Amino acid sequence: MLSKNGKDIFAEGESHDSYLKVQKIRQYYSNGDKFDKLLEDKIRLAMPEPESRNIWKQFQPKFDVTFNLYNYDVFFEKILYRVCKGYLKEMVTIVEFRHIFGCLKNDA
Repeated sequence: MLSKNGKDIFAEGESHDSYLKVQKIRQYYSNGDKFDKLLEDKIRLAMPEPESRNIWKQFQPKFDVTFNLYNYDVFFEKILYRVCKGYLKEMVTIVEFRHIFGCLKNDA
C-alpha cells in the first residue's frame, strides 16, 4: 500500500513506523509484477517531458522515496562503489564525499 504522502510503501496492516524488506511487502500484493512496476515508477529517474521547465518537480518525489535507502549499509556500499567506479572511468582525480557518520543502518 502506498501512503497518502506518496513517499512510503508498506504492507497493509503493518505499522507505518517500522521497516520491512521489500520481498515481504511484495508478498502482500496479489500480483508481484504490478508491485515491481509500482516500485520502479516511484524510484526510476526518467527524462522529463521536453516542454517541462522544472525538472525537479518530477525528480524530487523520487528522491523523497529513496532517501532512507542511502542510510542502509548494503545499499550505501553498493552505490558508493558504483559512484567511485564511475569517477575512475571518467578519470576524476579529486572527490569530496560528505556523509553523516553514525547514520548507517543494517538489518542484522
